Amino acid sequence: SDEFAWLQRPLLPFKSRDIVSISRSDGKTWNITQSADDEEFSLETLPKGTELRYPTIVSNYVDSLIELDFEQLLPLDAELWQKAKVMAKINVNLSQNQILQLKIGSVENDYYVQFSSPTLNGYYLDWIYKVSSFSAQQLLKTKDDFLTELTDTSGAKSPTLKIDEGDAPN
Repeated sequence: SDEFAWLQRPLLPFKSRDIVSISRSDGKTWNITQSADDEEFSLETLPKGTELRYPTIVSNYVDSLIELDFEQLLPLDAELWQKAKVMAKINVNLSQNQILQLKIGSVENDYYVQFSSPTLNGYYLDWIYKVSSFSAQQLLKTKDDFLTELTDTSGAKSPTLKIDEGDAPN
């Protein structure tokens, strides 16, 4: 009933605990690392005066990658990929010094993901995957998408009201 039923879903056979770091390497760089002691992910080098947009945004990014699903499958040598504008390059460092690279490209209003690796062999390396716009936008995050500016409440003064005391005695 489904021509892609033979493929594993989600696409990648990894768990978040297998990931050492994720980095974007296309000019809009950022780096996410997993701490060894508590297995929490964090965005490296937060600029001064900023904080994470919400506490789980970094782990949600990792989940978006790990749980990536696809809408359509194309052969690796598809002519369509040659026309795609590469929008992001993501490097995933896995345990045991394994590296997975993914490129996210677009053709018109469609998004595609292609995986490659110098150290891994996997069925997911032999295809190009059409993904939903929502999935692509989750993976295309820039550093600014993770952050929000701090609001400075420490120096705020409460407004002073002028009170008319009317005929009050001295």
